[in-house]
Amino acid sequence: TNTSLLLNYTSAGVYDAAMMTNMETVGNAQLSTAVAKFGGSSMSFDGTGDWLTIPTNPGLAFGTGDFSIETLVLYNNLSSNIAGATVAKDNYSGSSTYKGFLLNISSGLNFETRNIVGGSGTNTNCRLSQANMSTGRWYFVHANRINNVLKLYVDGVLVDSAAESVATDVSNTHELRVASLSNSS
Repeated sequence: TNTSLLLNYTSAGVYDAAMMTNMETVGNAQLSTAVAKFGGSSMSFDGTGDWLTIPTNPGLAFGTGDFSIETLVLYNNLSSNIAGATVAKDNYSGSSTYKGFLLNISSGLNFETRNIVGGSGTNTNCRLSQANMSTGRWYFVHANRINNVLKLYVDGVLVDSAAESVATDVSNTHELRVASLSNSS
């Protein structure tokens, strides 16, 4: 009786100030004050087992409808050792089933939807070649699907688009990951 417990969560390394999402860090994902675009810090991922994860959320279940993803990205390295580093991901991989979307780095910047069940189906991809990218500079990336057409914008300029033959059902049955490897489950 008469016992209180004070849990002060305001000094976390990474926290959602809007309290809208239960975002979790995995590995050594952390804020870095060494480089920041806005405010005094930015998320830092070294590409070796660290990412953010957002649990399954009805607000992220885009279905076959329109959706947009936006992010700011600063690359320290564009070499092949970061191929497959994913900016945002919602897909299930197992038993030859891949459904969802990827926004990733693999010889450039790629926005892709995957609609493969039992080993057959479609992938739709739009991309910016690595030759058109550089390190040490912030990129504003906007990717969207509108009326079954994927579009990839970098710094407000359309760099590629591709029409889906069949709309991918992005049901968000698995967590959304930020900065994980695209081939991780």
